[in-house]
Amino acid sequence: MATALAEQLQQLSTRFGDASTGQRLGKASLLFNPREAAELDLESVFNIGISGFEELCSISSSYRPFANTLFGRVGLTYDVDQHTMEELERLDASLHTFLQLLSDHLLLNCAIQSLEYLVRRFRVHQRNVDALMACALPYHSTNEFVRLIQIMQIGGSQWAFLQPMQQSGAALPRGILVQRCRTDKAILQFICNLASQLAESGRRSPVQLSFYAVTVCEVLAFGPEVDADTINVLLPNIVQGLNTSASKDLQMATHMILAQLCSHAVLSSNLLRGVVPSLVQPGSTVGLRQRLMLVAHICATQPISDSLEIMIIQGLSKEQGLGELFASLSPRYPAVKALAARFLTEPISHSGAEPEEAANQFLQARLIHTAVHGSASAAGIPKSISKDLSSADPAVRVKAVGRLEEECKADASKILLRCLMDPNVDVLAAVLASPSTLQAPPEALFNALSSRLQAAWAQLSSGNKVTRKNAEAIAKKVLPYFGGEFLQSQKGFGQQVAHQVGDCLIALPGSTDRTAARALDVASDIVDPLFVGFASLKPAGKAGAKKRSAEECFEANSALVQVIVDGWAQQPGRATKQVKQCDGSGPNLKLLLLLALCQSIKHGKKGQQEVASGLFHLTLPLLKSTPSQPAPASSQQDSSTWFESHQPSAAFWQALATKPAEATRAAASYGLLIALQHARIAETLLSIGGGEGDAKQAFIALSQLQPMDAFQQHLLLFWSQACESDGQILVDILNNGNAKSQEQALRVLTAAAEGKAKINAGLSLHNRLLPACLTALSTASQAVRQQAVVFCSAAATSETSDYLSADDLISKGTFRDLMHAIVIHAAAIAADPAAAAALLRQAHAPSGKQKTASSARGLALSAAALADLTQYLLACLVSNGISSPGVASFICQSLPHSAPPASALRAARQVLEQLLATPSLPPGPSSQRLCQHIIDFYTPQAVHASTSSSEASMKAGAAMVPFIKACGLTNSAQSPAHWRTLHMAALKAATADLCASLPSDLSQELLMACLKACGSDQLPECKAAARSALEAVPILAQPLIAVLEAPSSLLSNDADLTAPSTASKRLKAASADAQGAVPHETLVAVLELLQWRHGIQDEPSLAKPLCSLLRKLLEVATADAGLAFEAAEPDDVDASRRSGRHAAEAAFLAQLVLAGLRALSDRADTQALVQGMDMGVIVHCTCLPNQPAAQQAALKLLTQLAAHLPHTSLAAIVEGVLGAATEHGGGAIESATAALAALGPTWLAAGQTTGSLLKLVTERLDAMQPLQRLPLLSATLKGLPQEAGLAAALHQLLAGKPDAKSLTKSPEKSSGQAPSWQESLAHAVCHQAQEPLRLRAFKAFMTQLSTSADPSVLMTTISFMLSQVKALRKLRLASPSIHAEEPLAAILQQALLHLQAVGTSSKKSAKRCRELLLELVAALQQVMPPGIYLASLIQLARTAPDRIACKALRLINSSLPQLSSSQVDGNGGRPDRQQAEQAVDQLCSLVQVSLGPGTEGERQPAATRQALLVTLGTLASTAGAQHAKPLLACIPTVLLLVQHEPRQAVRSSATASVAAFVTGLASSALPALPKLMPTLLDAAERSIQTLAAKWEEEQDMPDAVDSDEEDVGSRLPSEGAALEMASVLAAIAAASDTLGAYLSPYLSRLLALLPSAPLLACHTAGCRASAQAILSQLAAAIPARLLFGPLAAQLPASLQEGDASAIALLEMLQTATEGMPTAVAAEHADSIFELLRQALDCRQQQPAAVQDIGHIEQKAAQAFVSATLKLSEARFKPLFLRLLEWTSSKSQSDGPSQERQTALFCVVIALTRRLRAVFVPYFRYMMDSIVAHLGGSPAAGGDDEDKPKKKKKRQSLTSVAADVASPNGALLCFRMIAALRHCAQHDTVDFLDEARFTRLLPLLVSQLGGSNAPDGVSAAEAEAQDCAQDATEGDRTAGAAVEALIRMVSAVKDQALWQMFNRQVLMATRKGDSGQKARALQVIIGFLKRAQEEYLVLLPESLPFLAELLEVPDHSVSSLAQEILRQLEEISGESLDQYLA
Repeated sequence: MATALAEQLQQLSTRFGDASTGQRLGKASLLFNPREAAELDLESVFNIGISGFEELCSISSSYRPFANTLFGRVGLTYDVDQHTMEELERLDASLHTFLQLLSDHLLLNCAIQSLEYLVRRFRVHQRNVDALMACALPYHSTNEFVRLIQIMQIGGSQWAFLQPMQQSGAALPRGILVQRCRTDKAILQFICNLASQLAESGRRSPVQLSFYAVTVCEVLAFGPEVDADTINVLLPNIVQGLNTSASKDLQMATHMILAQLCSHAVLSSNLLRGVVPSLVQPGSTVGLRQRLMLVAHICATQPISDSLEIMIIQGLSKEQGLGELFASLSPRYPAVKALAARFLTEPISHSGAEPEEAANQFLQARLIHTAVHGSASAAGIPKSISKDLSSADPAVRVKAVGRLEEECKADASKILLRCLMDPNVDVLAAVLASPSTLQAPPEALFNALSSRLQAAWAQLSSGNKVTRKNAEAIAKKVLPYFGGEFLQSQKGFGQQVAHQVGDCLIALPGSTDRTAARALDVASDIVDPLFVGFASLKPAGKAGAKKRSAEECFEANSALVQVIVDGWAQQPGRATKQVKQCDGSGPNLKLLLLLALCQSIKHGKKGQQEVASGLFHLTLPLLKSTPSQPAPASSQQDSSTWFESHQPSAAFWQALATKPAEATRAAASYGLLIALQHARIAETLLSIGGGEGDAKQAFIALSQLQPMDAFQQHLLLFWSQACESDGQILVDILNNGNAKSQEQALRVLTAAAEGKAKINAGLSLHNRLLPACLTALSTASQAVRQQAVVFCSAAATSETSDYLSADDLISKGTFRDLMHAIVIHAAAIAADPAAAAALLRQAHAPSGKQKTASSARGLALSAAALADLTQYLLACLVSNGISSPGVASFICQSLPHSAPPASALRAARQVLEQLLATPSLPPGPSSQRLCQHIIDFYTPQAVHASTSSSEASMKAGAAMVPFIKACGLTNSAQSPAHWRTLHMAALKAATADLCASLPSDLSQELLMACLKACGSDQLPECKAAARSALEAVPILAQPLIAVLEAPSSLLSNDADLTAPSTASKRLKAASADAQGAVPHETLVAVLELLQWRHGIQDEPSLAKPLCSLLRKLLEVATADAGLAFEAAEPDDVDASRRSGRHAAEAAFLAQLVLAGLRALSDRADTQALVQGMDMGVIVHCTCLPNQPAAQQAALKLLTQLAAHLPHTSLAAIVEGVLGAATEHGGGAIESATAALAALGPTWLAAGQTTGSLLKLVTERLDAMQPLQRLPLLSATLKGLPQEAGLAAALHQLLAGKPDAKSLTKSPEKSSGQAPSWQESLAHAVCHQAQEPLRLRAFKAFMTQLSTSADPSVLMTTISFMLSQVKALRKLRLASPSIHAEEPLAAILQQALLHLQAVGTSSKKSAKRCRELLLELVAALQQVMPPGIYLASLIQLARTAPDRIACKALRLINSSLPQLSSSQVDGNGGRPDRQQAEQAVDQLCSLVQVSLGPGTEGERQPAATRQALLVTLGTLASTAGAQHAKPLLACIPTVLLLVQHEPRQAVRSSATASVAAFVTGLASSALPALPKLMPTLLDAAERSIQTLAAKWEEEQDMPDAVDSDEEDVGSRLPSEGAALEMASVLAAIAAASDTLGAYLSPYLSRLLALLPSAPLLACHTAGCRASAQAILSQLAAAIPARLLFGPLAAQLPASLQEGDASAIALLEMLQTATEGMPTAVAAEHADSIFELLRQALDCRQQQPAAVQDIGHIEQKAAQAFVSATLKLSEARFKPLFLRLLEWTSSKSQSDGPSQERQTALFCVVIALTRRLRAVFVPYFRYMMDSIVAHLGGSPAAGGDDEDKPKKKKKRQSLTSVAADVASPNGALLCFRMIAALRHCAQHDTVDFLDEARFTRLLPLLVSQLGGSNAPDGVSAAEAEAQDCAQDATEGDRTAGAAVEALIRMVSAVKDQALWQMFNRQVLMATRKGDSGQKARALQVIIGFLKRAQEEYLVLLPESLPFLAELLEVPDHSVSSLAQEILRQLEEISGESLDQYLA
């Protein structure tokens, strides 16, 4: 239960807001605040959403599907809390799709509107947070996103980190989002999912994709490296985005992300293998250019395996235009060029196929080579040849090369040079065989051949099997060409060719001897001293294809070396010459020469110095070109076996094949060792051009050799001989050398300390060499540190250390003590590079016996030694400062703590001065560290000591001068790096403690330096540091005032700017620099400082100089702005530009001044600040032209100072604010609104009135733009009391000084015109106010409005109020809970007072005012409680003139319907009956007073009385049930009017009000019924008498019969009688409807009244319909026992009155019968029968007034049928037999009555049609009568039940036969035949048996003959009996016989009867006239349609008759016969013509 309750409470707090959480109450909204949103109903929000949605649909049709779902009206009833999970999931899916689409248009207003509806209806901000975030997150830096976050519920979700935005309202910076993605992978995953969902949907969204790409790229670039979790999150999206099926936008975004990822992470090979192939896969929608650049970037940043290279090149080879793309991109993008060169060097190694079969190999090489070396096409080359050269088929390329020679020989050489790179050997052979190849430039041809040969050699040593085979084939082609054709044609390239060929002579293990053998053949043929004797090495046979072993290569290469050595032996001195000539050769040839030199120097006794020189010449460059790589110990052991007896072993040649760089370096080191062993080093260096620099480099190179032990003695020898023991070399090596060289330098120093070497060091080196050695103790290399300790150990005991110490610098004792102390800490120094500096820094002098002992915390030295060491280090610091930054930096770190601060600071000052004076330092981190360490000396203690020192140099704080200078440096990107470091360090060191230790003058100098840096620095980090320094420096106001008051370069000679001189002179004066002017940047920095710096002393004193500066700036800004447009001469153009810049700078500074004043007002004493301000200049700023920023700043300042401004200047300030807003608009409006809002309270505090301020504001609004008025007026009202302010604003706008234009218009014209701006503004202001406030203001405003106001003002005011009340009604419809009765009542009261004041004047203005007031009163009805509203109107109706009283009554009448519904007020649901009852009592009292007898009301106009009666009727009908008592009291008054009022219209209104009384009171009116009904009946009788008189007159008129009934009614002399009658009938109808059961006492009078002929003849006002309706109501309401008596009594009288009266009663009887229960009907069956019998006897009685007896009979028959349906058969049969007996009674002629039988068969027909087969058996009682009347014998085959006695039978037959020819007899015959037709039609009980059929058939056939005389059957009768109406009157009975015969034959199924029927009917065609024949044929046609095929048995009998009938001349007969034959032929399927012959 607790959990469920908690959930319910949480839901309530979520929906309505929770005060405990601080959430605002109301409804969430994007467009309104919560309270405003709560006042809008769902319908209003839906309309807003629909408006936005329709606009979205116009933008994109993709929104259309949501028109009937999310935005359909069905959504108005959708409640998310009332649906299942499945339904909600479907809803969420629809919302998700819509929000995805909306993301592209979210910033549009229509999108926000549609989202507003989704928030209200579906609560997307609560239920769909992720979908909403996916829609809005791309706009995270916009206000729309902030507003959305403020309404979303994100607590506890992954978006909880955005909760601070809900309070602050600040946008989300991209950096915060990126940082969150780095720490929270869920957010990053969410952003990636956006792109993934977009890709799955196939929808294009540039907004989301760009957001995804940019955000992910920034996440990757945020940190130094990318972790594995981030890669795992991104990997699925990268794979998806690289798919070729992805959209182009997604692929481009993925490329950006992948490039950024490769730049910040090393990807695994598996990941690259999964990603890279997608980039080179064909079919991608991304262009090749982008993909190629990305692949190049990946190859440049990631490790690419061979297999991946194969994938890349195979994929790229399938692309078109790759070569041209490489050529265009390579020059600009190094990565692309590197990619091209990478694959170019090994064009075949990337394919596993044979060279002849690899179709893509040439394509690879050609395209990439084209990118590196140029395009393959050239001018003059046919396109076909170019195309063939690009073919993948080598054979095609070979032919193309041949065609080049034939078709374009002149240009072939250029193309052939490029074709040399073709990987196919056949193509290469074709190129070399072409004569045009030799026509190429020799240099280019040589370079191409060399490049190809070198590439082939490289592939021989590193390629696979296929590559080596191809390389051998290439070398086989190129080498002979080199030594043959090329060399023969180009003799000058002999030496270069020899070098290229010699590079291929070495045999490598694993390769065949083909290449080396081919090179040996070529070398043998080349005439070069190097190759002398090579011919002897040529093999006897052909070189084989077997791979060589290491031993075989050893033998072959040794033979080559030996031949070279032998050649040199024969010609001494040639070795060195040949070595120097081979400087440009390849590494293999140099290696051969090096090995040959080593062998020569070992075995030769002469010329060793020359050979050694050659070795030096070879080995040193080789060592430089092959840098040393740390090798494992196993590799070092292997390399030791590479040389044996001065010759390389087989292992060396094996290493050369596998590790060429390592083997070459080993050979060079071996050769250098041999040279050092057998040469005089100094002479050797001199012989190769040695010197100091070369000696140092040689020393460094020698120090890199391995193993060093073998070279150690040679290194010392080299030092003594070549370096001449120069200590400077050691200093340079220790300061700038690498670790190896530093180690060897320390070894030399150690040897010198041990006496094994000598060092020449002058006094100038003493202070450099020892610090360099000490610095070596802190290097990163442990070996160097260890060697430095060894040196210290040797130096501690050495007696030869003069080169390290001098007595004037450091004593020898101190030196030895220092060395001893260092050696003690050898282990710590070797383990930690920082130990040496720490030990020196913590050096101390121990006490007692341990005076020289060491301490764990530092070196232990004597006090004298420590002091001596300190002074020495400080001196070394100064001497090594800029020459050795590393040493100086070490000294700074190692300076003992005991060093005097002043001395240390003095040394630091000297170094700092050197650094500031030096524009450049050696690059490296040591220089930066030195700068930082030097600044570290400037501690507060040191600075204090220096400033308080007695020394002259320190008295003025000289040490701070360079520091302050460092703080004031202005840096840019081009400044020296160490200056930037000094500047940053100095600014950071300027702490509060440091500033506190400075004198005030130095502190202010430091302040100025920081200000300068803050203003002038171009680097952001420097500016930030300067700002931090300014936060620490104590600031006085006086220095700032000095800057503010000092002349500025911008303000110099500003007085001249306004002098009356030419523009040119003034500009020159303005641009001149004043002496001692403050830099512009410093002034800016000061002004910016004022905005953020707190704690400035005496801040209020800054106000005056700031205002003074502001005035000067305004003068410059305005003067220069004018000058910028005055320069008309050409010479003044530059001056104009300068002036424009001056104006802009001055305006900017003015803005800073104003901002500074604002900041000061926040911090300082505002009152004191205001006293020093010049308010005039600030107000003037608000009017600056074209300076919106300065205007806004001034307005904001005024806003801030408003509460403290002097009262005397308020009006001027308001004028200035409004003037600025008027003149400039835009941003000035916003600032002006804030200022006006702040000035309001000050204005009132000064004793001014609200109206005066609003008057001042409204008068200025006329000159403003329409959109600017509302913000200004609203802002003014914010600072004023709400109610009084709004009322005063309305008074100024509407009732103040009226608009001149509106005064000139007439009332009629002004009413049709658009409202003035004052009215529009008044409406807008009111709409911003809440309703209660608005109503109170309206009340106050209406109270202030004088009743004698100008008519135009009154019209404007009332029109405005009318609009507001109508708007209030709409608001109340949206929010029914709003109530404000008291203000509304006051408004209504004022409106009524004005209405009375206007009176009934006929002036147009008064008339218009009256109309508007009445409309206002009517509008108030919709928003006021009915009781209060009615009470006001009733009072008006009592006192106002008649015309106004009538209008008031009409208003009352229209408001009465609300009275019944106004039962509950807005205070908790309490019934509000009191006001309603009071209003009803007052109204009833008004009616009784005004309408009662003996009152002045009798003299009232009829219209007034009618209005009262209508109002009373409305009250009774709407509220009669609730207020019956007062209404009943009014009934007698109204009835008196009905009886005695002389005016007919008033009587009618009174009668109508009676009807309303009865309707409204219902049963409550029963007590008044005894008085009410007689009065109504009397009134009705009077009206009927009037109608009867007129009706009788109409009956006597000759054209009355032919006149239309409505026309007759319209010719009545007085329509009032009819209207009065209608009102009476309405009252009676109301009584019968509500009290019908109680009207039985008045039934007789009602039945005599309602069916009267005059009433039924009156159609005016619906009298007849009303009477008929009342009869129906009475029939249903009055019980049967009370009804039939009066009805039976009235029926004879009604028959005497006429048809209409009798029919009305019969319809009433039918209605009563139909509504009776069956039991009641059975009970009163006899009464009903008697009534109907009277009606049916009408034909026999023949009343004189009855015109249409048949109509009466039909109505009686219908009533009889209705009664029959209520009876059982047992009850019905006796009644029917009694009816038969009644018809058989004798008439006046003593025979059966034909009249009654005629009426009987009317009933029979009605019963047969309604009861159908149920009534058919009753025909047996009437069969004899039918047969007898139709002319047959009643005895033949008669029914037993119907057989009378024979005597009576003869008498009846005789009488019947005698009466057939009478009119009644003819009608009786027609009805009998019609009855037989219906009987046969519904005979389903086989009633027509053979006997009856036989009796009836001849009788009916005999009726076919017809008669030429009328038969008495009217068309109406025929229509009533469903018989043919279009026949003539004499033929209607015959027509009925035709239909009866067809029905009879259809009812029987006996073939014999059919045959008899057919025979008798056909026989009728042989007699009689054509009509009889035609009718007989019609019977046959009907029979034929029934029988169809069964009729064919009768065909033989029928054909003779048809043949005869075809010959009848009458077309009607013959055509019918033909139709019969046609149907027979159709049925039989054959022609019958043959039978007719």
